[in-house]
Amino acid sequence: WMTCLACPLFLLVYLLGDIISVPFAPEYAQGIQALSVLMIGRTLQVVLAPAGACLTHGGHARTNLVAGALALLLNIGLNWLWIPQWGLLGAAWASSIALGTWSIGRACATRALLNVNPFDARALGLLSASIGACVLLESSLRGMSLLGRSGAVIACVILLLTASWHTLRDDVDRQVLKELVSRLGLSR
Repeated sequence: WMTCLACPLFLLVYLLGDIISVPFAPEYAQGIQALSVLMIGRTLQVVLAPAGACLTHGGHARTNLVAGALALLLNIGLNWLWIPQWGLLGAAWASSIALGTWSIGRACATRALLNVNPFDARALGLLSASIGACVLLESSLRGMSLLGRSGAVIACVILLLTASWHTLRDDVDRQVLKELVSRLGLSR
């Protein structure tokens, strides 16, 4: 479900990031590309967050700490190399790569140490579909009006949410939702 929530937000910010800067001073528009790059790492971090919880609760908190420390060192090193060359965009890529590496590393450690796969095939498919949609839409949206771009991205987000709603739900989710609807008095 974290994938279901994070991926549409990723699509919106990545593909319509320039809308976010509208209420602010024009100088903020320079950071939109960096924000989009940061969204890549943050999305991976959100999607794979359960891996960190599994490690910590599974008795491997030290492994989680080491993974975080290594990601921090990677971030510092990449910032040191890339900020002089690419400035803000270099810092964004350094942070995004460090977050992604940390998250994927924790997921691999969870699989190796606990024999738990924190990322099932359905969630991987949803994440892949989101990345694919970004790649396909990004070039297609160039030159379109703001209204046209917004409509295309929102339609894609609705399609993604609908697909994930039907793909990710299982019997436990259906039961929880049924009880929630019943308690809220929303059932007929």
